[in-house]
Amino acid sequence: MRKQLLAVIGVVLLTVGLAAGYQWYTEGKWFVAEPEKDFQLSKLIAEIRMATQRYLDVEQAEADGYVQISGNVPLEGYHFYKAGIVQFDYGRPSALLYIRANEQWQLIGVEYAVRKDRPAESPFPGVAWERHLAKCRYADWQEFLARSPEACPMAHPDTKSAFVTWYPDLWVIHLWLWYPNPYGLFASLNPLLAPFDNRTI
Repeated sequence: MRKQLLAVIGVVLLTVGLAAGYQWYTEGKWFVAEPEKDFQLSKLIAEIRMATQRYLDVEQAEADGYVQISGNVPLEGYHFYKAGIVQFDYGRPSALLYIRANEQWQLIGVEYAVRKDRPAESPFPGVAWERHLAKCRYADWQEFLARSPEACPMAHPDTKSAFVTWYPDLWVIHLWLWYPNPYGLFASLNPLLAPFDNRTI
């Protein structure tokens, strides 16, 4: 008798629960904990992935004019920059970001860069431009902050490596299209790249 009573109570509770759940759903609260979906941004990101898919092959990137300009920057990877890009284009990012493991290059993301003044608007809603200060680069990929080429030491103060070139201030946006990033798709740094951090190569 007790088992039968418990079974009846269970059915009643299940029925009430389903009814309450249905009401919760029909009142439009089912996705209350979910972030708002931005389908336009999702479509744009998919298009950027399609446009940059060819650069999964680093040799193709080099053939298209991207040149390695940095060593392995901690939590950012290696930067391959294309100097000929002077206007913003979603499908033609200023730089490609790679990591290298077992002598193999892996595309991890892209970087959009604008020189001089900060753009008035962001090409991605809610994503701010980040300032990268002017710097000198050296033959061993080390850097030294300097406001002009004339301020660059001819040899790096610490490593004594030879001066190669100078880069002005840049406003940049990172987009981690090809590698997960727990900080977010547009985060400045990617903590998952820590195992690859090695500035000596």
